[in-house]
Amino acid sequence: MGCSLSLKTRQAYDVAWEAFRVFSNEVGYPINTPATAQHLAEFVAHSSLQGKAAATVSSYISGIGFYHRQKFGCDPTQNSSLKQLLRGLRRDRPQRDSRGPLTGKI
Repeated sequence: MGCSLSLKTRQAYDVAWEAFRVFSNEVGYPINTPATAQHLAEFVAHSSLQGKAAATVSSYISGIGFYHRQKFGCDPTQNSSLKQLLRGLRRDRPQRDSRGPLTGKI
């Protein structure tokens, strides 16, 4: 299944899993069993408080879901409460388009 991902996606998922692993170790959650909805919600809150963009947190959750499907055969990231939390995060922290115009003033 990992071969179905592009190199960049795999690298992003590796970063996500490492961030989740570090967080889990810091708060004392086991990493060798599937995460609970509470565990994932705390990770989202922690990432948000660290100043991570909503898109980054969503990407992290995708990576965590991928690793859970690989390692445990389940995906706790499909929890409806977690999805609502991510929607709220995106609403509260909208991504701003920082690109400038393609042409100068006309």
